[in-house]
Amino acid sequence: HGSHITILCNVSGYQGPSEQNFQWSVYFPSAPTREVQIISTSDPAFPYAIYGQRVRDKEIYIERLTGDSVRLHITNLQKTEEGEYECHTPNTDVQYHGSYSAKMNLTVIPDTLRVTAVPQTLSKIEGDSVELKCDVSKTTTEHTHLSVSWYIQKGSQKMEV
Repeated sequence: HGSHITILCNVSGYQGPSEQNFQWSVYFPSAPTREVQIISTSDPAFPYAIYGQRVRDKEIYIERLTGDSVRLHITNLQKTEEGEYECHTPNTDVQYHGSYSAKMNLTVIPDTLRVTAVPQTLSKIEGDSVELKCDVSKTTTEHTHLSVSWYIQKGSQKMEV
């Protein structure tokens, strides 16, 4: 909830142009057979009204990685956006060889992540070792992945350690 998520989609086995178009839709649990159009690489009028403003504000956008690979970005993810997401690329082949689409389920869980670190001021000589401590916890029972990184900040510059 409130996070920035990405969903990768690529197409292969096609005979059309090297740059393919992509369309993203969602099927909500309350109406699992009703397609709600989100965004398209080729049609600015594709999004349904509930997504139009967020697409215009770039809160939802498509990042093109290659001609046949894109990533859907959804910023400030909400619980109401939980559902089955479909990536579809319109057929560009002379002959129809099947449907170029894939679906995946998105479950939105509350953000229960807690990070605590004891404030420390350290004076060390170059070459000395240093130990930094940080506690990270979550209270969800959902299966999640967690990554922790340390950064060093000098003035306005921040670098990952």
